[in-house]
Amino acid sequence: MNMNEGKKNIIKICSNNFTKVLIFILLGWFSITLIIALLPEDM
Repeated sequence: MNMNEGKKNIIKICSNNFTKVLIFILLGWFSITLIIALLPEDM
């Protein structure tokens, strides 16, 4: 395996992880917004 193949694999792994993190953050933010919206306002 030469260096270019290794770099491509690292970039691929990083972008996959980045996408997962991004989706996780979006889901978390969405659920928090939903919880805040559904909470009674006098709390």
